[in-house]
Amino acid sequence: MKSLRWSIAGVICLGMAVNYLDRQVLSVLAPGIRDEFHLTNTDYALIVFAFQLSYMLSSAGGGRLADYVGVRASYAAMMVLWSASSLLHSLATGVKSFIAYRFLLGMGEGGSFPTAVKALTEWFPRKERALAVGFINASLFAGGILAPPLTAFLALRFGWRMAFLVVGALGFVWIAAWLPMYRHPIEHSRVTQSELDWIQSDAVKETAVSAPVRALDLLRFPQIWGLLVARFIADPPWQFYMFWLPEYLSRVRGMGLADIGMIAWMPFLSGAIGGVVGGWGSDHLIRTGRTPVFARKAMMVVSAALLPVGILAAIVPSGTMAVACVCIAAMGHLSWVTNAQTLPADVLPPRIVATTVGLSQTAGYLGNLGATLVTGYVLDRFSYFPVFCAAGVMHLLATIILLLTFVRTGRLTEHFVG
Repeated sequence: MKSLRWSIAGVICLGMAVNYLDRQVLSVLAPGIRDEFHLTNTDYALIVFAFQLSYMLSSAGGGRLADYVGVRASYAAMMVLWSASSLLHSLATGVKSFIAYRFLLGMGEGGSFPTAVKALTEWFPRKERALAVGFINASLFAGGILAPPLTAFLALRFGWRMAFLVVGALGFVWIAAWLPMYRHPIEHSRVTQSELDWIQSDAVKETAVSAPVRALDLLRFPQIWGLLVARFIADPPWQFYMFWLPEYLSRVRGMGLADIGMIAWMPFLSGAIGGVVGGWGSDHLIRTGRTPVFARKAMMVVSAALLPVGILAAIVPSGTMAVACVCIAAMGHLSWVTNAQTLPADVLPPRIVATTVGLSQTAGYLGNLGATLVTGYVLDRFSYFPVFCAAGVMHLLATIILLLTFVRTGRLTEHFVG
């Protein structure tokens, strides 16, 4: 197959779509479930917090697992865990059981993205890699696009528990396609020599087999700290949009489940477009002669400038207009995060890419933990307006930090290559 790498990417995209579909079912159903179990904003924040905590814990561990045992086995194991956890949501009886099942879901999903980035590092040259990561992010959002209408249909027709059962079963179908399809390109029986040469044409090559890299080795470099702090600041706004937008549309804008199902998918579509465009944009800059790091940072500056539009969602006169504002912010976020996620693969050898991406994802979810609890507290006592304001400016601050710290990467690369 002359373009086997894109077939591999397609299967990964399907897995990531299942990932987001699983996690979004609860947020779509949240208004009805909260009413049934009499949950406060703080109760719901604790349920979201449980997912984010376990996701954070498993991000670094899952990335480390992928670096040690390989992409194929680790991704399959993660899919089994999070799909089974999704099925268990159908048995929930209150806040405690929801917290337990969300925690298990996060443990399965946390390592999936670092593993996916490692797979793309193995299968794509740097001049195509951000576009491939953009497609992976877009596929995540494809799950988010599908979640509102599918969940609303299943819940209105068969009850909310059936929605969790149907969505949870999809992961086991995916595993049947994944295990026969994925191998490292050097080991794959269907990769051509010309494609293999293309994949390896601009790789960060190691000149010797080195000892395993510890997280502490990575933390010696200011570039890594800059990436971690930037993700810590920039991840919470999207988590707010993802988990609280249906609640906002229901409680503040007065929309019912059917209306939410028809409109709440739109920010995910905009985000998917932003991820692909942002990845293509930085790859294009590389092809015109710019360095990978310059290209990624340039696109992040442009992307961050779109986020303040999200503040208008709290003050426009209709729910539809509010969603439109969030759509623009979502486009900026996914373009921004696509390039942030690609940076480690641009300067580090493949053997530690998943570990590094996992660390950055852990930092992002550490920020999400605090932001989620603060969001629940603010909403119970004030309103959505200050939360929308905070979400609108955080990417700008994160970008400034990356511009100041992610410079002179040569020493970082040389340290882990030799």
